[in-house]
Amino acid sequence: MNNNYTFQDFIEDQSFQSFIKGENETDVKFWESWICEHPEKATEFNSAKIILNNLNSAYKTVTPSAEKELERLQSKIQIEKDDRETTKQYRIFQFVKYAAVFIILIGLGLFLKLIVFPDKNNSDSLYAYKEIKTPKGKRMHIVLSDGTHIWLNSESILKYPEEFAGNERKVYLEGEAYFNVTSNKLKPFYVYAGEVRVKVLGTLFNVRSYPDDNFVETTLEKGKINIELLGSNHSGKDVITLDPNQKVKLYKSGYIPETEEKILAKSERFEKIESKNAIISHNVETGLYTSWKDEKLTFKSERLSNLKSRLERWYNVPIVIRDTQLYEKKFTGTFVKEPLQEALKALSAASEMKFEIKNDTLILMLKTDTK
Repeated sequence: MNNNYTFQDFIEDQSFQSFIKGENETDVKFWESWICEHPEKATEFNSAKIILNNLNSAYKTVTPSAEKELERLQSKIQIEKDDRETTKQYRIFQFVKYAAVFIILIGLGLFLKLIVFPDKNNSDSLYAYKEIKTPKGKRMHIVLSDGTHIWLNSESILKYPEEFAGNERKVYLEGEAYFNVTSNKLKPFYVYAGEVRVKVLGTLFNVRSYPDDNFVETTLEKGKINIELLGSNHSGKDVITLDPNQKVKLYKSGYIPETEEKILAKSERFEKIESKNAIISHNVETGLYTSWKDEKLTFKSERLSNLKSRLERWYNVPIVIRDTQLYEKKFTGTFVKEPLQEALKALSAASEMKFEIKNDTLILMLKTDTK
């Protein structure tokens, strides 16, 4: 069969109609197999299913009612023998029959307007959003319908439509993701992440927005993006523009930006914007924030208090720091698919820390700890 079937082709195909009704086992098996082989046609396929299912439902609902109405009317109409009265009765019958068909058509028309051909300015009204979740210790790479590539870090959630409708492209992130957005000047791309919205036309950038963090962090590698603080009505305000090799950390409502930001490299410069509860970093080593997509866990002069959550997500293991002195200890390193124990041995060799694993929990302590 023609693999370039459109929405209308599905609707008009008798075999497809039989598949929807479940009338023929051969048709059911054929179409179930066909859609598995042609996932790119899922949108047209599912839209046609919705239409035909609702049409069948409408027919089953309306037709019996119309027939009952006919029976009621016929019982009340006295059948006269002369041709004139018989003709009159027939006309009443025809009127009710066509009225029932008219009701079906109106219902289908409303369904088509609201579901299949909605307002094009409302980009969320046509396609339902899909949701992807990555567990701890796992990462994922997906490609959206517009060609945009997204890498999703561990313990993250991404919501996105099967296809982008209207004049915007919107996705929703909880956790961390790296984006390679396909450029489209007529259709900007938005990432909604907690209390911020990232607006982009086409670029490479990383967004971190975990619920248990007190900030949302965005790092730009290429292009240009706008970071917007979202108001109560989800409208953007207080725009911050990022250029390549810049990073912004916007603190969530109720939190105050850290006062002891440390420069990681001599060329790096920090800019505190108190009015926007944000800190912008210039001349950033972007690999520190984006290398995770290449299965590299990279950190530089990072306090163990911050590194702890990253290690927990990366290795899917709960961590307990038994000696509070370790919280401020700083670590530098890069792990490329190292097993947990090998990574811990490397950290311990360069510090005063030792570790043990009890009941699937990692316990970190000072080497002098004899407990």
